[in-house]
Amino acid sequence: MQADDHDMNGYWLDCPSAEAKISDCKPKQILCVHGHCPEGARRPGQKDASFLANGSRGMRGRRLPAPAPPPTVAFDSRGHATAMAFEEAAMAKGTKVTGAGRTLQTLPNGEVGISIKKGDVFPLGTLLGLADTGLDEFGGMDETLRTRGLILVVHIIYDNRPKHFLGLQVTPWHTPRPFYTYRVTTRTSYDFQKTKTFDDPREDERSTRTYNGIRLVVEQSGKIAIFEIATFLVTMTTALGLMAVSNTLTDMIMLYVLQHKDRYKKHKFHQTKDFNPEEEEDPQTPAKPETKEEAAERFIEAIEGQDVEGLLHCFPHTLELLGKKDS
Repeated sequence: MQADDHDMNGYWLDCPSAEAKISDCKPKQILCVHGHCPEGARRPGQKDASFLANGSRGMRGRRLPAPAPPPTVAFDSRGHATAMAFEEAAMAKGTKVTGAGRTLQTLPNGEVGISIKKGDVFPLGTLLGLADTGLDEFGGMDETLRTRGLILVVHIIYDNRPKHFLGLQVTPWHTPRPFYTYRVTTRTSYDFQKTKTFDDPREDERSTRTYNGIRLVVEQSGKIAIFEIATFLVTMTTALGLMAVSNTLTDMIMLYVLQHKDRYKKHKFHQTKDFNPEEEEDPQTPAKPETKEEAAERFIEAIEGQDVEGLLHCFPHTLELLGKKDS
C-alpha cells in the first residue's frame, strides 16, 4: 500500500523511562498546524485526543478545513513556518510535565511537537528529554555529554493494526490507514566529534578545531496489515488439508488402536436396510436372537434405522427373552 505522511496522524510516546517497553508508554498526538490536516488530527484549540478514540477515525485520510495557526508560531502564505518561529522555538525555555512524570522542553505554544507542511518539528531539548538524557550528564564517563557529544536515534514506527478484531477490519474492501509514532533513544558510543584543520599542510604548524555535537540517526520500521488474496488462499487450503489429515488420524486411532474400538466402529458406521432391493432376491428373515443383549441390540438398530419391518420382527422376540429369568 502507498500512503503519504500528511495523510497520517503522528504520535510521540510518553514513556516512564528510556528502557520502558512500548506497551508501558502512552501515545500522545502531535498538534497539526498546517492546512492539510488528515481527519482525526488534533488542531489548535483542541485537547489531546485519545489514541484509541482517534485510531479508527484518523486513518481515513480525508482532508479537513485549514486550521488557524497558533498565535506563538508564525507562518507564511503557503503555510510554511517562518524563521521567526524557529528562532522563538530555539530561545524558548518552556517546559511541560508529562503524564509519566517526565519534564520536557516545549515549543513557544506549549507543545512538545507540531506538524507543519514540511514535516514535524521537535526542539532539540525535547528529543533529549524523550531519550531520558541531558547534555550535562556523564553517562558513565568522566566527561559530560556536552563535552563528548552523543548520538540520538529517532525511531519512526508505522502501524495500521487496530487494537481488536483485526480480521474483521482488514478485508478486501477496507484497509485501515496507517499512523506513525516517534520514540527517541540514545545509542551507546564513546563520543561524537569532528576535527577540522585551518592551515596549509605544508607548514610546520597547523591549527585544529574539534567539534563535539549531537548526531541524529533516523530509523524507520513498522508493521502494516493488508489483505492479500494469495495469502488467504494458501492459508485456507492449508487449514482444510490439516483438518482432513487430523480427521483421518483420529478415525484410525479410534477404530484400530483404542480399547473400545469395536464400540467406536459400531457407532461410526450405521448400517440401514436396503431401500432399493432387487426384485430377484428373496427377502431373508433374520435369525431369532438367542440372548437378551442380542435382542436389545437388534431392537435399537431397528429404531435408529427406522426399519418398521425389522422392529415388528424383533419386538416379540425381545418381549419373550425379557420375560425369561436368567439361569
